[in-house]
Amino acid sequence: MSGHGHVKPNPDGSKARCGGPALCAVCARERSEAYVVAMAVAKAEAMERKMLERTKAEDEQRHRLDAEWNAAIEAAAGVLDDEFGTGGWLTSCVRRLKREVKP
Repeated sequence: MSGHGHVKPNPDGSKARCGGPALCAVCARERSEAYVVAMAVAKAEAMERKMLERTKAEDEQRHRLDAEWNAAIEAAAGVLDDEFGTGGWLTSCVRRLKREVKP
């Protein structure tokens, strides 16, 4: 980008500022291109923020569901331990497996 108000030579050899986007086609085009790029960057950043927010919400939901699932499995193991009198053996197996399989 040559910049707003860049200098251009006159036919008599002197130099003058171009007059900026209001009077200069080059400056007007450059400003237009810069605007398009700025809008594209802003849109990309907004989409990235939205994706990160969605990902964070999905992660929170996944963690909540994992915790509920783990609690339900332990509760079921506890009920079976009580029902069959295994002295907590099944519950301890479930806890050991969770530690070994933990991602």
